[in-house]
Amino acid sequence: MFIHSFNHLGVSEKNVREIMSAATFLKITPIIEGCEKILEENMDSSNSISAWKLAQSKHFKNNTLEYIRQNFEKVKFFFFFFLNSYSLID
Repeated sequence: MFIHSFNHLGVSEKNVREIMSAATFLKITPIIEGCEKILEENMDSSNSISAWKLAQSKHFKNNTLEYIRQNFEKVKFFFFFFLNSYSLID
């Protein structure tokens, strides 16, 4: 299958995590970058930690981490239970 463009994949906020996981497994950089862009555009305090854990590029990982730092009071209510000491060390 030849992928003509990221837009033809039908990536949405609802399916971006699954597509990102598959693209990461298959190492398809243009799809990973497109997914990171969607995740960044839709980031909020309820999904920022999961976006950070999915991040592949240093740029996106830094952006999500900065968002978490700046909004920690809101973020901690959503996913504090989700983290453990191993996931904080990265």
